[in-house]
Amino acid sequence: VKCEGLVAAVNWLEIKTASRSLHEDYCFERSSRTTEPWRSNLALCRAIRCGRTIDLRSDRDENGITATHGRTLKARRKMLIQCYQINFWVRYAAAVLIVVAAAEFGRWLGLSWRRRRSDALTAELLTLEGAALGLVALIIGFTFSMALTRFDARSKGAVDEANIIATTASRARALPEPHAAEVRKLLSDYVQVRVDRPADVDVRNLLDPAIRRSAELQADLLRHATAVSIADPHSIPAGLFATSLSEMIDQQEVRLAAARNRVPPTVLFLLYGIALVGIGLSGYVGGLASRSGRLPHALMALMVATVIVMIDDIDRPQSGLITVGQQPLINLKESLAP
Repeated sequence: VKCEGLVAAVNWLEIKTASRSLHEDYCFERSSRTTEPWRSNLALCRAIRCGRTIDLRSDRDENGITATHGRTLKARRKMLIQCYQINFWVRYAAAVLIVVAAAEFGRWLGLSWRRRRSDALTAELLTLEGAALGLVALIIGFTFSMALTRFDARSKGAVDEANIIATTASRARALPEPHAAEVRKLLSDYVQVRVDRPADVDVRNLLDPAIRRSAELQADLLRHATAVSIADPHSIPAGLFATSLSEMIDQQEVRLAAARNRVPPTVLFLLYGIALVGIGLSGYVGGLASRSGRLPHALMALMVATVIVMIDDIDRPQSGLITVGQQPLINLKESLAP
């Protein structure tokens, strides 16, 4: 019974890894054959991952995704990726200019309206100013919490993956030779792939080769696990190694899911919109009150823009000032070095 259970576990690992590679190879093969890249690169891959069927001879899949809709989604994704690649200081400068411009525009409107009516400033406007700034603070806190939760999940994923790989390497020491040495070499290459291309990078042309290389290394590790289990079906180290290998493969998907789980762009657009309205209204009330100087409004706009850009930076795990550390994987790479 123990023999059959161990062999079944190893076979299950092989099937799981092979199915992932099959999906990637199928998408790549269709991409090279068809002359309409939207079908293969977008609709077909989405259909495979979601369990849908699609007819390449038609302009629609079973859920009605048309060619125009597919091209729109592809263009939208390309635009988002290009936005994620913008330099941090460029984003910061643009945000500061936009928010300060909103404050100046509001102040200009307030001064212009005050020249027409000297009694334009009312208690209701002061109340609206306080409510708008309070709403800006609320949405900033809400968005910051979302970004920080995702950042913590990515950091925890890197530590968990390093621990799982280290456990797999430790259990590989108990395997008979030459499997033990070859498995440790494969695990060292596996960690190197993660150090060179962290799973938190959400740029498909950079991440896809790393995923494909990881699948190849996982398949090699599974072949060693199968060979050891066949040679000694009652081997306890082989069973422990197969269990760790399964957890290691699963952890890759956990990190990829965490990397793709970003703050929704709609929330960021809402944050910018509410901030512009709040800062603009504050400048408008300041213009009506003839508050001297632009410095207070400029400082307020600068602070709001800084916080918004830092929230956006936290949500970009491998770019900007705040990044997900890869030190656990680097330390593991050094420990696995021959």
